[in-house]
Amino acid sequence: MNRVQLLVMVALPLLGCDQHKATPPGAPTSPPPEVASSPTAPANASERYIVPVERGAEFFRGHYEDAGQYFEPTNAQVRAFEDHLADFLQSSKDPGAGALAAKLHRYRRQFVGVVTDGKRLVFGNFFCSDVPATTPVIVDDGGDCYFNVFFDPTTGAFSKLIINGDA
Repeated sequence: MNRVQLLVMVALPLLGCDQHKATPPGAPTSPPPEVASSPTAPANASERYIVPVERGAEFFRGHYEDAGQYFEPTNAQVRAFEDHLADFLQSSKDPGAGALAAKLHRYRRQFVGVVTDGKRLVFGNFFCSDVPATTPVIVDDGGDCYFNVFFDPTTGAFSKLIINGDA
């Protein structure tokens, strides 16, 4: 075997090697990338949960009647929701809404896709407790630590803002 053949036989397998090490089984993986870069987005992606379609009813029931039909919101829909929420809150006629806008980045949030009257809406549930965003949160009181609102990604309109009261 000549030197060129030997070099090719040794070099070819090395070209296919990846310099990155594989993640060992059971090792923690990096968190998912941020959905939005808006100043109203949470600092950590784990504080935002886009609810999968199969868990939609679990996260929505208790807030309103069961929608019956759910979908998983897209990253673009969630980004649009977060990008426009502060403006909506500041212009809302609800007297407590404006104060929420300044501290939106502190809230954990859950986004559920619901179909009501044939419209695909994104329901946003916002809370400032330490409950993981992947756990359904339904609170009757709690003041402005808890609020929810619907967003129509087709029109960009918000509706049905509910800011919890104090017991």
